Amino acid sequence: MEIAFKIAATIVVAVLIYFEVLFLVTVWRSHVDPKATIGRIVQRLAPDRDFIATRDPNLIYQNGEVVGEVTGRVTIDGNRVEFTELTNTAQLDRDKPFEYQRRKLRIVQIRSSSGMKLGMQGPRENVLGDVVCEVIP
Repeated sequence: MEIAFKIAATIVVAVLIYFEVLFLVTVWRSHVDPKATIGRIVQRLAPDRDFIATRDPNLIYQNGEVVGEVTGRVTIDGNRVEFTELTNTAQLDRDKPFEYQRRKLRIVQIRSSSGMKLGMQGPRENVLGDVVCEVIP
């Protein structure tokens, strides 16, 4: 068993030495750009900026998915939030709470609803108007 271990250790060290020699030969035979090399090393060590998921403050979410867009004015009065207009709400389950910015809201009243609305910004689908919500603690 001891001889097998010594042979395996020798093979591992020999392979490492072989690749180190190849690396050194490549370095010595090529023109190395130190500035670009250090830049590459720093870039690979830098954390990925897309690692943290962020939310758009003009969208509403249910179960982590976008279910609507806030296109009108928002009035926040204590425990009550009123949206002048929400669009693209086809995926919104009106009976379940949704999230807007850092608030969890429940729909209390929808005064108007239309499948499509033409406006200055172009056509908007699944439009809810004058939506009154209450904040869920």
